[in-house]
This record gives sequence, structure tokens and C-alpha cells, in this order.
Amino acid sequence: MYKVLHFLNIPIHVQEVCVFTAPLFSALCALACYGLVRQARGPSAALLAALFMGTVPTYMSRSVGGSYDNEGVAIFALVNCFYRFVKAVNTGTLLDAMFLCLAYLYMVMSWGGYSFVINLIPLYALVMIVFGRMSARLYIAFAPLVAIGTLCACSIPVVGFNAVLMSEHFGSFLVFGVMHVYLFIGFIRRRLSRRHFQTLLIAVLLLAVAVFAFAVLTIAAYVLKSPTLGWTGRSMTLLDPTYASRFVPIIASVSEHQPTQWSSYLTDLHILVTFAPLGLISCIRTSSDATFFLVMYGLTAAYFSGVMIRLMLVLGPAVCCLAAVGISDILNIA
Repeated sequence: MYKVLHFLNIPIHVQEVCVFTAPLFSALCALACYGLVRQARGPSAALLAALFMGTVPTYMSRSVGGSYDNEGVAIFALVNCFYRFVKAVNTGTLLDAMFLCLAYLYMVMSWGGYSFVINLIPLYALVMIVFGRMSARLYIAFAPLVAIGTLCACSIPVVGFNAVLMSEHFGSFLVFGVMHVYLFIGFIRRRLSRRHFQTLLIAVLLLAVAVFAFAVLTIAAYVLKSPTLGWTGRSMTLLDPTYASRFVPIIASVSEHQPTQWSSYLTDLHILVTFAPLGLISCIRTSSDATFFLVMYGLTAAYFSGVMIRLMLVLGPAVCCLAAVGISDILNIA
């Protein structure tokens, strides 16, 4: 930002850039929340989400002037990824899918929490397949993210080939394969009679099971070489809250890595914590592709925020979006 401003002949000290970076990206994060909720419910709820995102204490701790921290930029990148994904699912255009890949690249460059994005989106895609809600729009949004997004992640030096070698990325590849098998079965179902389809389906499923078993054995042989089964210490701490205290006590000693107390939800989220469940129920009742993503985002973020108080930052935007949906519904009824 400093170099860009000087290129435009705007003289500014680097210290001032550092001071105003977090407030600038907090405004962008509010706009990203607006776009995310607008795709899910409409402009009225989206305006409330932007308002809440600009005032929620859990994000203000990283977005005030002078707060020069990764999270000040990374939370915007996180919400922007989700907004771009939901928009790509709604529109089903390759242009939006490419914007999603660029947003994911920026997320990878910003924060190690990009693993949350590359695991939540495949989880959402898998749940949609299980519930029979697979569509061409979802494929157009998801497939480029796995293929092009992974290549983009590999281009970042600090990540490198970990984007294809670490266990926390394997879920996206698994769902990528499952999605193609599901679409191939649907394709041949429309082309063959019922009797021929049943015969071919058995052969396809047997082949898929054999390939899957081979892949599982290969991956198992690879990850068993690592004491953490190919997971990073950060991911192991989230999956097993006792991992850090047993194996990396210096990480467990950091105050931000402690489990979240119940009082923190009230102090960091205020009254929004009471309206978020209403928005969650409303999104479940509406049951569109976008609202279902909000449900999964809220539930997964709530779990991880309980493991580590630092991840209240990830829960903050989800609570703002869900509370905005709930309050918007109440106002519409009134």
C-alpha cells in the first residue's frame, strides 16, 4: 500500500500506512459481509450485517487504528472468500469462480487460517451431494477452486507443496473426486435404460471403491510416516484440544490459545449472540444454497471458537451474518 500511494504521488509515511491498514480492511470486511448476506437473504439483512460487522467487539480488537496484525487483513480475506464462493454458486459463472480463486490466493498470502476455507467449502459441497442438491452451479464454483486455487497456493513460498502434501488439504481432493463420480453416474443415468444403467452402475461403483481403497492405502502409508499423521500442529490443536498441552506446551501457554470461556461470547459478541440462533433457524427453514452455507459456517466457527479464544475472530462474522438474518426476519414480521 505504501509503494502504491507513492507511485500515485501521494506522500505518506510508512507509519501512517501501518496505523490505517486495519481500519481500512475493517471497512472492506463490512462490505464483504454485506455481499455475503445479500446473496443469501437480500439487501435489508445485508445492511444489518455490515452494521454489526463494523461494531462487533471481537473484530474491533484487531481493526482499530494502530492494530497492525495479520488478522486485521485476514478476516476480510476470509469473509471475501465465502462471499465469492456463495456468489459463484448462485450465478454459476466462470468469471465469479475466477474471482473466488483470486480471493483464495489472497487469503493464503494473508493468514495460515486459509485451511479453514479449503476445508469448509469442500465439506459444504459434500453435504450438498449427500442431500441430493448437487448442481452445475456448485461444480463451476468448486472445481476451479480445488484445481486452480491449489496451484495458486503452491506458488506462495511459505506454503509451497504443502498445499498438496499435508493432510489438511486432502479433504478437498477427496470431495473433488466424489463430485466427479456423482456427476458421471448422473450422466450415464440419463443416457441408458434402467436395466443397462444398473449393470453399469455396479461396475462403476466397484471401480470407484477400488480406486478409493488404493488412494486411502497410499495416503495412509504416506501420513503414517509423520507423528502428526500429516497434520500441522495448528490443525492438530483444533482437532484435539489437548494436543498442544501434551506435546507443545509453549503454544498452550499463550493466552490466546486457551479454551474460550462462556463469558467471552457475551463480551465479544454482545447482544448478537442471542439473535444468531434465530438467524440459524431461519436459514435452515429457508434452505437455499446460500443460507445453507451460512448455517455450516456458523456451526463450524462456533466449534472452533470454543477450542481456542483466538478463533472468536472467525466466529464474529458468522454471528454478525446470522444475527442480521434473524433481526431482519423479526422486523419483517413486525
